[in-house]
Amino acid sequence: MSFDLSTIALLIGLAFLYAAVVPPAWRRWCLLLLSLMALYWLQPRLPVRYGGFLLPLALLSLTIAIWYWFVRGDSERLSRSDGAALGLAVGVTLLLALNRYLSLPAAIYAVRPPGLELLVPGLLLLGLVVWALGRLKSRWGDWGIPAGITFILLLFIIWKSAPLATAVSAVWRGLAGQDMSLAAPLDLAWLGFSYVAFRLIHTLREKQLGNLPALGLADYLNYVIFFAALPAGPIDRAERFETDLLVLPTLERWDARRFRLGLARIATGLAKKFVLADSLALGLALNPSNATQVTSTGGLWLLLYGYALRLYLDFSGYSDIAIGIGLL
Repeated sequence: MSFDLSTIALLIGLAFLYAAVVPPAWRRWCLLLLSLMALYWLQPRLPVRYGGFLLPLALLSLTIAIWYWFVRGDSERLSRSDGAALGLAVGVTLLLALNRYLSLPAAIYAVRPPGLELLVPGLLLLGLVVWALGRLKSRWGDWGIPAGITFILLLFIIWKSAPLATAVSAVWRGLAGQDMSLAAPLDLAWLGFSYVAFRLIHTLREKQLGNLPALGLADYLNYVIFFAALPAGPIDRAERFETDLLVLPTLERWDARRFRLGLARIATGLAKKFVLADSLALGLALNPSNATQVTSTGGLWLLLYGYALRLYLDFSGYSDIAIGIGLL
């Protein structure tokens, strides 16, 4: 599912439905449910087998593992709230995995997941590994958090490097019985990984400095995979996001000022992205074709600054849309 106008319209509609129907006490949990569903639903279908399902699952698993190892409190047992959040994450994953047998229309969910006979044992094994490593946390010393940050950075480098991403895709295709010669970087179009990686590194670093309060799993997942910010940001601080979560139950259902600000922010973002940025993309794209057609130094500078302005408007527009949906 691409993050186009129809997707944005659907997210706005869900935000209105959320404000109109959800009781105040359930707002944080419904927000988590929406974010979990969006994590899988917004991920586009990929050429590598099961890629459109396994990459969001990997993102979710990494987030839960980071929380379990580093972010949660010192208690060895999960609280009821944390257990409920974990159960909701697993439940959404298994529910969407049923699409392998239901074959829902592509407009609803286009990804074909692996069979439950592979997925369920895999989830159990993954959970056992995370739990076992967590039990050894006392032996990690001071290198646990740096190791976690390094691992996330390595994933980021592999994903952003075309040769490395192609190599991973080739291995994946080989294991899945697909043609390895067709491997390409776009086989690993991992929606939201950049912003999730930045959020995870931020929380790890703040935890290392002693500035991060203990967060429950539900709040941490809401922060890391918040559906409105998942496709294109913006990046936010966990402490500031937590303050917004805490006031959710106290918000008026139909606050005219909040809706006015939210809709104005969305309209501004739509204008920046789909009017200004996309218009600049038509003539000021920084590609070999345009570069060879420019015959003067001034033209090259215009092309460069036009492309930079397009990038700014693109990111700023998506950020405004995400903030506006969040306000709703």
